Amino acid sequence: MTFEIALGKLRAGQCIARMDWIRDGVYLYFVPGSRFKADRPPLSNFYPASAEISYQSHIDQRTVSGAHAPWSPRVEDLLADDWVITRS
Repeated sequence: MTFEIALGKLRAGQCIARMDWIRDGVYLYFVPGSRFKADRPPLSNFYPASAEISYQSHIDQRTVSGAHAPWSPRVEDLLADDWVITRS
């Protein structure tokens, strides 16, 4: 499927991946925005513990190593039509 369609699936709570990512266990998931207190490091190093932080919605990626990190698409990813749902 195209990224436009895959993005809708992602926003609906499904995980998506490019076909060549699957064998490596790589996939994307949507992280909705939230608000929380800055009462733990590293935020507590920069803000008073009572400060409320607004965390913006974003897309995270499970990487090959199993770590999770914010994802930024390449043009190739945006134009690809090999996106699949990996988890519902």
